[in-house]
Amino acid sequence: MRTIIIQLKALAAILVLVFMNSCEDNGVNDIFATSDKLPITIYMESQPETYSQWVSLMEVAELNHAFNANGTYTMFAPNNEAMTTWLNGRSVSDITMEEARELVFNHVVNKPYIHTQYNEGCIPDTNMVGNYIAIEFGEQGYQSIKVNKESQIIQKDIEMTNGYINEINKVLDIQPTLQGVLSAQDGISIFMEALTATGYDDVLTQCDEYAADRLRRKYFSVMAIADTTFNRFGITSLDDLKSRYSDSDDLTDKANKLNQWVAYHILDGINYANILIDLDEEQNFKNVMTLADQKGIEIRDDRAIIINRTVTQVSETEESIEETRIYPGLRNIPAKNGCIHFINNLMDFYQVKPCFIRQDIWDIANWRAIETFRSGVSGSTEWIDEDVFDEISWHSEPEEVPIGYWQHWNHEWFKGGSGIILDLKKTNTGWVEFQTPYLAEGNYKVVFMGHKSPDGGQWNVYLDGVPAGVLDDYHTATGYAYGLTAITNAKFTSGVHTIRVELLTGNGYIGFGDVKYTPL
Repeated sequence: MRTIIIQLKALAAILVLVFMNSCEDNGVNDIFATSDKLPITIYMESQPETYSQWVSLMEVAELNHAFNANGTYTMFAPNNEAMTTWLNGRSVSDITMEEARELVFNHVVNKPYIHTQYNEGCIPDTNMVGNYIAIEFGEQGYQSIKVNKESQIIQKDIEMTNGYINEINKVLDIQPTLQGVLSAQDGISIFMEALTATGYDDVLTQCDEYAADRLRRKYFSVMAIADTTFNRFGITSLDDLKSRYSDSDDLTDKANKLNQWVAYHILDGINYANILIDLDEEQNFKNVMTLADQKGIEIRDDRAIIINRTVTQVSETEESIEETRIYPGLRNIPAKNGCIHFINNLMDFYQVKPCFIRQDIWDIANWRAIETFRSGVSGSTEWIDEDVFDEISWHSEPEEVPIGYWQHWNHEWFKGGSGIILDLKKTNTGWVEFQTPYLAEGNYKVVFMGHKSPDGGQWNVYLDGVPAGVLDDYHTATGYAYGLTAITNAKFTSGVHTIRVELLTGNGYIGFGDVKYTPL
């Protein structure tokens, strides 16, 4: 299960760190409103007719001074009318500091975004309590932007010295978990009964967990089915669904076909619409992992989100197309631990095909909470200790060394501008291990996009614990030689796999960014 790290210091220490950061002009000129470059709180204090109640809430939260500090924030600020509706007869002074602080943080992303950077789906970075903010556009496009499906942006991109303010007309409530959001939906009783019968209702309540002194957020994406869709296939009850799919009495057994079918409708990780259709330029489809064992779905973007398309030639002039689509008006429903899309079909199991994948190892939810993630500081490195993350691990002996999260924006071997550095020059042995994306069964060429250097050496590569080749990143000349290192003809079964790169000989320094998987 994909998780995101919410550092325990993020909600408190960040308010100290912002005073230490320098404010940078990001050069954005397409701004629809101007503030004469005041800090966020000072500006809102100068607009009491619009923001007086929100400022009062910030004072209760003891955050008003924090948002005058240098930084790069995007704040969705409720206007006075929105606050009055939310308070529902209460006074701001009735709100506890803890409640006020959570609510304020729920409206702030700790990176600057303007509306032209929004896509239908979600903002790429979470807000300051670890929730993704959903974005959708009305008929007027950028002139009618909704946030979390409930709040309209009234005035957008008000530029501050430390970020942007968007005035909104409804307070963004703290979202319940996926199970809570689904329970509030009408007309999905069959799907809900299936979740409960198979035990996946408990999975969808999973959210925060502590590990290695850090708080981690789990994310899932649900492909939900309305009763009316089931009815089209003659399914009017859970018993009908069991008759169609179940092959044993124990629905909680992972081997039960109905259990697998329900798990197949829960995607691993955060998959809003813009993430689902984020296809590599070299490929017109991609595969996404589900909670069903070794089963994935295929996603295509054909002016709509197409799932598991099968084309059958009926005659020389006629073909039959079977596919599942997400209802445009019933997608990107936000929850604390993920999102929900309603689909127009049963979405039965599908044999996904191998496809080209370019993996940015750091572009997973676990890493996006790192404060320096894609901060734009070229050449900067953050060193991270062992036992911190799920998706990547490393070890060295006899001395423990950290791994480097390195940012560089000028090399083709960085799709996302980030790479791994493991420096074992002070140790005798060590390794770095990470998970592949979901791969369909087949043979692949695996290419590490990295560089050779005088500090490099030879590294054994293991695929699921089996030796698969040797990487050689040693270069005799002074400086670096950028190039590709490949492992040919690696055989994968469908699913997620583990790759380990382990020091064999040399100085013990390795650096690589993306990994390419090309079907043979």
